[in-house]
Amino acid sequence: MNGQNSSQAISTTHVPTKQHFIRGVWFMILSLSLFATNVLILKYVGSNRHVSPWSALYVRAVIGFIVSVLLLREQGGVDFKPIYSDPLMIWRGLTGFVGTAIFYWTIPILGAGKSTLIGSIYIPFAAVLAVFLLKERLGWDRVIWIMLSLVGVLMLTGVGESFWQGKFHMTVPEMLALLAALVSAASVIIIRRLTRRHHSGSIYLCQCIYLVLPLTPFAFFSMEWPGMFEMGLISLAALAAGFGHIAMNEGYRFLPVATGASTQMVLPVMASIGGVVLFAEHFTGIQLTGAVLIVTGCYWVVAGRR
Repeated sequence: MNGQNSSQAISTTHVPTKQHFIRGVWFMILSLSLFATNVLILKYVGSNRHVSPWSALYVRAVIGFIVSVLLLREQGGVDFKPIYSDPLMIWRGLTGFVGTAIFYWTIPILGAGKSTLIGSIYIPFAAVLAVFLLKERLGWDRVIWIMLSLVGVLMLTGVGESFWQGKFHMTVPEMLALLAALVSAASVIIIRRLTRRHHSGSIYLCQCIYLVLPLTPFAFFSMEWPGMFEMGLISLAALAAGFGHIAMNEGYRFLPVATGASTQMVLPVMASIGGVVLFAEHFTGIQLTGAVLIVTGCYWVVAGRR
């Protein structure tokens, strides 16, 4: 949802050896740790230091742009033309902007755990969209897990509990987080098609550019920039997100896509535990049950894919 949604769209060649498998798992563990660090820092600077999410998003985009350009130059050069000439690249940039911007905005409001859990629903959304747009098959077992994960969202947000009282209770940030998950699912479908003709680094560079361009005028004319300490923290978060993507991509070089994508479901668990321990985020019994359904359902949607 923020940026980790490209994980299931990366095509890889799996080398079925124990050494490569272990290496891929370690890269995935590193990427998960970096992604969780990014989310928890954003929660801290947003709630405790009152840093604007747009400042954090802009710093991430700029640092991601620099890292992407440096990596692409080492791998043969940077081609900017597809970013504005390929319609799919344009849609990738726009969906990436909307999904990531909403995710950054909801973290301080909903908390590290809740925002990440709701964001994980992009996985079943993407599975459903793939049936209509990519002609992929969806077995009944995966349909059941998709339904369970959606029930988990209703329990996490309190909709299920209020429904029996004749009410509909879902806050605006929760609804926007669901919208971001849907947009991220569309982004995943776009990325799957783009990987057939573009380097994954160019696709990530596209997202960074489409974040930098609309935010630059606000950055110089209306954004209230934080102090040096806060700038250091959001820069650290941006580096964690960028290198988390690099580590994730390396992990996919040695793991099957289903295996690598299923490990990414540990992220909402790590973010939720970090939110509870570091920021005293609270889950009721119903919300905790919903969180378990979300993680389990999303895991089997990915793991059940062949």
